[in-house]
Amino acid sequence: MDSIDSQPKFNFKIRDATKKDIKVISKIYKTIFMAEPKEGYFDYFFKMHEIPFLVAELDDKTVVGYQASRVNELRSKLYIASIGVLPEYAYTGIEEPCLVL
Repeated sequence: MDSIDSQPKFNFKIRDATKKDIKVISKIYKTIFMAEPKEGYFDYFFKMHEIPFLVAELDDKTVVGYQASRVNELRSKLYIASIGVLPEYAYTGIEEPCLVL
């Protein structure tokens, strides 16, 4: 995947998150925020139809990052509710495609 500012150091793709990804997404969350996500926190994003809940996945199917979004209906805007990349993959270009959605 090409980046405007830099060439990512890993081959990866951005795809929709699935319920099978919750365990690794929770691990990423805990690593970054040093706290457990609230019970059912990520389940909320699966209920939001047509709202991006994405993961960054390496060629070997390892999930190394995620982006969860929410909508503010009063302002008709989409916000990033939570975003994270495993520390060993941070600043490698993986996070850039998520930030430009």
